[in-house]
Amino acid sequence: MSDISRRTFARQVTAAFAFPAVVLGRAKTKRSPIAFSTLGCPKWEWRKILEQASQLGYAAIELRGIQGEMDLTKRAELTTGLRQSLHDLDALDLRISDLGASC
Repeated sequence: MSDISRRTFARQVTAAFAFPAVVLGRAKTKRSPIAFSTLGCPKWEWRKILEQASQLGYAAIELRGIQGEMDLTKRAELTTGLRQSLHDLDALDLRISDLGASC
C-alpha cells in the first residue's frame, strides 16, 4: 500500500463527493437568451431546426424561412399544423422570437 498524505487523501475524498454535484449542476444551466435563425439553415426540416436549436442551447427561434420557402404563410408548420408545431416547441422548451424579414 502506498503512503498518502492526509492532505492528498482529503482532496481526493472531497473531489469524489463534489463531482456528482458539479455534473448535475451543469445539466441545469439556463439557456442562452438568444435565438437560432433559420436563415442559416434554409433547407432543414422543421424538426431538425428545433432539435439543433435545443441541442445548441438556444432559447428561441427566429423564423426566416423553412426548407427554402421564405413565405411562411405557405408552410404547413405555421398554418394547418400550427397546433403540432407549438407542441413541438413546448416539448423542447423553445419559443418563436420573431418572424425575420429582409425589408
